[in-house]
Amino acid sequence: MMRPKGSEPVHHASDENHKARLRALLHEAKRLAAEYYTLTGKRLGITGEIGEQAVAELLGWQLVDSGIQKGHDALRTVDGKVEKVQIKTRACANNGKAPTGRMSRINADADCDFVVLVLLDEKNYEPFAMYEAPMAAVCERLRTPGDKGRCQGGKLWAREFIEHCAERIWPKPERVAQEEVAPRHTQIAIRSPVLSNRAASGGEKPLRGRQ
Repeated sequence: MMRPKGSEPVHHASDENHKARLRALLHEAKRLAAEYYTLTGKRLGITGEIGEQAVAELLGWQLVDSGIQKGHDALRTVDGKVEKVQIKTRACANNGKAPTGRMSRINADADCDFVVLVLLDEKNYEPFAMYEAPMAAVCERLRTPGDKGRCQGGKLWAREFIEHCAERIWPKPERVAQEEVAPRHTQIAIRSPVLSNRAASGGEKPLRGRQ
């Protein structure tokens, strides 16, 4: 039986060679993006692609062709159910403070179940945190009055997404706990102050693991 075009990922003759080549390209892309930002103060337009590849590599989710599958960028399976995920990425300072700037536009009518925000260290474009929110919670926040960019543009501030909608899904809590007692030069992750308070009070919800 013939399958619709774009319904499956492309298979390569040597999958391992393909992955190795992709990792090499991403490494070079990150280097160029970081150097470009240092020289110009502007972002090279590949932040989203780097974030999507980070999700695929670190969480093991399947990326889809967003040109065909409108509204979501990745698929994952949780308890036998396929969930659609939209991926947003921000490059910012990895300094323990809440990220600045807005996320790219979120379409409230998008065909997805969750929105994931990937934070990249602006110095080297390596991921240092990922946050996830149900699409329903994101849409509710988008309808909150008082911010024209949010209500009319569909653009949430990265900080409000983390504080009002999302939970951290990477790194996992046990990894963060280990890094908090490790030497400073090995610490690569941050936690939102809001989420840290939830955890301290026992209110942080279980996080989804790699599927």
